[in-house]
Amino acid sequence: MTKNNKLNILLLGSGAREHALHWKLSQSNIAGRITQWPRTPPGFVSNQSRDSVNLPTEDASMSELADFAENTGVDIVVVGPEAPLAAGIAGELKKRNIACFGPSKFCAQLETSKEISKTWMVEAGVPTAAFASFRCHDKALAQAKKQFDESGSVVIKASGLAGGKGVFVCDTAQQVEAAFLDLKGRFASASEVIVVEEKLVGRECSFFCFVGEQNSQPIAIPIGFAVDFKRLHDSDQGPNTGGMGCYTPVPWLPEGAKELVLENIVHPTLKHMKNLGHTYHGFLYVGLMWTAPDKPKVIEFNCRLGDPEAQAIAISDERDWLEIIAVLQQKASASMPKENKNLHPVVNIVLTSKNYGLKPGELPSELPKEPFPEVFTKQTDSNKPLQVFFGGISRDEKNRVFPKGGRVASLCFKAPSLEKCREGALSAAEDLQNSYWPSVHFRKDIAERSKESLDDFLKSLET
Repeated sequence: MTKNNKLNILLLGSGAREHALHWKLSQSNIAGRITQWPRTPPGFVSNQSRDSVNLPTEDASMSELADFAENTGVDIVVVGPEAPLAAGIAGELKKRNIACFGPSKFCAQLETSKEISKTWMVEAGVPTAAFASFRCHDKALAQAKKQFDESGSVVIKASGLAGGKGVFVCDTAQQVEAAFLDLKGRFASASEVIVVEEKLVGRECSFFCFVGEQNSQPIAIPIGFAVDFKRLHDSDQGPNTGGMGCYTPVPWLPEGAKELVLENIVHPTLKHMKNLGHTYHGFLYVGLMWTAPDKPKVIEFNCRLGDPEAQAIAISDERDWLEIIAVLQQKASASMPKENKNLHPVVNIVLTSKNYGLKPGELPSELPKEPFPEVFTKQTDSNKPLQVFFGGISRDEKNRVFPKGGRVASLCFKAPSLEKCREGALSAAEDLQNSYWPSVHFRKDIAERSKESLDDFLKSLET
C-alpha cells in the first residue's frame, strides 16, 4: 500500500460494467486515487483521478499503458473488459512489479479461444457440451449440418473474441446457413477457428468469483449467481446481444449449487491451469446450463465480470471488493475475506437505442436531442434503491449526458424481493420512456420467471 495505507487503482474499460466497478471500488476504505482508461466522459464518476488528463490514447499499446501505471504510482490495475487481457496487459505489468487483477494472456485463453477453453475443460474433467473444432469453414459447415440432421439442433461458435455475439444456437437449417454467412462476414477475424457443439437443453445462469493465490495455491472466493437475458426481445426472441438485463440472486437454484459448481467446475479448472504452469488471477465468470438439479455444465468461461451482471452483483454484494482484491494480490495483510451469504435482490434492466442488435440500416437510432433527466444522471447514495450505470453515452461542455447508441444505460433496482426489484426497475424505465425517450428499447420480462422452480422449468421445455 501507499504511505497513507491507500491503494491507487487503474481501472481499464469505460462501459456500464466499468462504471459499476468504479462505483464499487470507490466505496472502499482503502481506495486512493482511481484512474480510468480509456478516457471516460467528464463527470462519469465523481472521484475520477487527476491523472486522467495525462491518460494514454485509446490506441495505446499495453506497454505504454503499463508505463503510465508505473509513472503515476498505481498499486493495482483492475481489468474490466477482455481486450486488454488478450493483448497481454498482465504480462507488461508483471515486468514492472505492478499487481494486475486480471489473468495473464495464457490464462485468458479460457475466454479468448473457445477451442482451447473447451480442450482444457475436457482435460480437467469439467462437464461441458461435446464439441469439435475446425480451421476449414467448409468442414465446419459439413459437421454442423450433419449434427443438425441427427439431433435437430446445433451450436456454432467463433473461437475468437466476438464481443459476446459470435455464438449461434441453431434450431433450423436456415439458421445454420445464416450463422456461417455471419462467420465469414462480420465475425471473420474471430472465426479462423470454428467450434461446433451439441446444444445443451436446460436453464441458464452464471456464477462469479474472485480468484487469486494463497500459500502458492489457487483460491476462489464466490461472489454469487445471476441470470442474464441475451436475446433482444421479450420471451427470448430476436438476435443475441451483449445482454438486455439480469437478476441476482437466483432463487431457483438447487440447494448446494455453489458447492457443486466450485467442486466440479471452478476448482478443477484452476488446478488444471496450475498444472500447466500458470496461476489464474482476476474475476472468473462461469456460464452454466443446468440440465438437471445436480448436473450443471459449462457453456463458456469469461475472464471478467459480465455486463449487465456486474452492475447487479456490485449492488447485491455489500463486501469491500477492493479489500478482497488487495488480499488476493498480496497488497493487504488482512485475513482472507469470507463469503457474503446476505445478498440483496437486484434487477437490472438495460436501455438501448431502437436499432440496437439489428443490422446496420434496418432502423434509425432515434436518439433524443435533449440531455438525460438529472434524476437519472446524478451520482446517488449507494443505499438508494435505484442506481444507474452508463455505457453508450456522450457529454457536452456543460457535462450533460446524452444517449450515444447501443446499450446506453443499466437501471438497477434493489428491494427486499425480486418481484419488488422488477417493479421498481420497470417503473423507472417506463417513466423515462414516457417523459424523455419514446423510442427507447428495453425488455419487460426480466426476472419474470425467477420464482419458477428448476424442475418445473425443465418440464416446460419438454412440452
